Amino acid sequence: MLILAAIFFIILLVILAYLVLTLISFGLPGFILAIILIAIIATKAKAIFLLIYMGLERIRKPSEYHRMEEKIGIAYTDIDEENGWAQINGELWQARSIHGKIPKGSQIIVVRKEDSIVFVERYTRGFEIFESKKRKIEF
Repeated sequence: MLILAAIFFIILLVILAYLVLTLISFGLPGFILAIILIAIIATKAKAIFLLIYMGLERIRKPSEYHRMEEKIGIAYTDIDEENGWAQINGELWQARSIHGKIPKGSQIIVVRKEDSIVFVERYTRGFEIFESKKRKIEF
């Protein structure tokens, strides 16, 4: 992304150099020419760097949709290894249980997400040791 922005900036400089030579050949005073060039360069540079910044922010911060691990929800239906539904952050997700059957209404925690399916475990409050991750998390 940064390399592409640099290439566009170089192209912009070449176009501006052509513009300057064209304006000089028409005999415009240097002051007017300087104001026009400063306005063009400032506008284009601002647009290019804004696009770079927005692109880098998007790469650094994936959307909330991708950060489902360790979210807590409710089993909307009975969940087993084959099928089920869970409510997480007010949204219904197709769910699969990692360890056995989880009854409807139980608290669940997301272990991982693949496409639009979340893989969950039963959750109890406080310190919990995840069978699939073997680590402690405090809520």
